[in-house]
Amino acid sequence: MSDPTVGGQSLTPFQLEFLYRVIDERNRHRRPIWTTANFNKGSELASMIGAAAFDRLRDRAVSHHCSWPSWRVPT
Repeated sequence: MSDPTVGGQSLTPFQLEFLYRVIDERNRHRRPIWTTANFNKGSELASMIGAAAFDRLRDRAVSHHCSWPSWRVPT
């Protein structure tokens, strides 16, 4: 799952519920979830996708923080 938010904005109630259901279903069946997100702190992501979905993502997770400079040239 690449960047589960929509342009860094909060999700709609429908999107939050759908995302939670997908994450929860995989979590309950001990299925892997590979997720990437562009945030400085986990609390930022938690506020965007909801605490329950974030909690499920963090359960038994291996987290890697990558902080190298962007390759993109500012315009």
